[in-house]
Amino acid sequence: MTTQDLNIPAQSPEPADGENHPPQAKTSSQPAFSPKEESETIAVVSLSLADSVVQTVGAANVVQAMTDDGNFLEDTASFSDARVAHEIPVQAECLKVSELEEADSLSDPLLAIQPIGSYHILEELQELLGNKVVLIPIPRGQKGPVTKGWQKISQAQMQDPCYQAQLANGNIGVLLGTASDGLCAIDIDSDEELEVFLTLNPILPGTLMTKGARGAQLWVKVEGQYPPLTKLKTDAGEDYGEWRAGGGQSIIHGIHPSGVHYQRLHDSPPISITFEQIVWPDHVKLPWVKDAADLLTEQYGPAYKVEGCLKINEFHFAAKFKTERELLWEPLEREFYEYEATNGLWKSVSTETLKFQLGLDLKRVSDQTGVEDFIFARTDGRMSGWLNTLKGMVEERNAFKKVRGPV
Repeated sequence: MTTQDLNIPAQSPEPADGENHPPQAKTSSQPAFSPKEESETIAVVSLSLADSVVQTVGAANVVQAMTDDGNFLEDTASFSDARVAHEIPVQAECLKVSELEEADSLSDPLLAIQPIGSYHILEELQELLGNKVVLIPIPRGQKGPVTKGWQKISQAQMQDPCYQAQLANGNIGVLLGTASDGLCAIDIDSDEELEVFLTLNPILPGTLMTKGARGAQLWVKVEGQYPPLTKLKTDAGEDYGEWRAGGGQSIIHGIHPSGVHYQRLHDSPPISITFEQIVWPDHVKLPWVKDAADLLTEQYGPAYKVEGCLKINEFHFAAKFKTERELLWEPLEREFYEYEATNGLWKSVSTETLKFQLGLDLKRVSDQTGVEDFIFARTDGRMSGWLNTLKGMVEERNAFKKVRGPV
């Protein structure tokens, strides 16, 4: 068997007797392509054929992956491989190797058949959450972003095709707060607590509701002021969930670390409300609600600290004493007075009585904190110092001076 030069046309066999002789084309010994042109032509033909084969195999696998009722079978690995083989050359400039390897392990058949450059899930989420929403790429099966500076991602980056490719090939988070036009989420950890919360807030069952492994998230557009990202606990110290807003993100699409897919329990746009409209269960401790102790700490600093020994903030305790009683110091008379609500009169009270009451307060603090040193801090010198501080807080000169009426 002999081989033939690819550049020289094969010779037609001689016709048998009685057959017509077709006209012979003139041949030339000059090659049809130069070596460079020849390799380029073969490469183009090979790529075209490979592309056609990949698309044909992919389409065949899609058909085979369908059951009679139109649902995808669990096993779509062969089609996923074909899809990735077809997409890698396009995505190679956008995605890191680890991200491409992750794309190869996609298990969601709906995402697997989505051609690059046509990410319907992104369009769907923007339509659901609003055009001002900022989406964040998160590795598939994880809950936290790995992109450096993700809190500062903007709408402009959302338009980058490479960024869109990263979004479509993993979990998708939503940057919350002002970055997404006031979009926030109420994350409740348990199904039982969710039921109680929805009973207290009858408007919220109509908003977008998503679910990971347990509990649910309620998505809302908040008008006006609202707290930043805050973890929530019950009065008993148990985890309740989170108020997710500025400084945080929440997953809207993908796979939970437990392996379940994130679901949309109620697939409607987030409703618009004010933060004050939200009703919280009584047993949930709300960090944004300031009690008297929080306000005192903000104004005067912490009540105490233990660094080898007990250090007491006298200003804090004097202010606490003042808020719990209605007192005044009359400097001209050099007397403390305490208001008696039962008869509406101001009654003179001695410094010795006030020192004793301060001592009882320290005993209560010792019982509440378990710091026994408060008991031994009740010295006469310390009590006298606190009363001097208290004088400056409640001083009222001429408090009982009579004002003459018109003659």
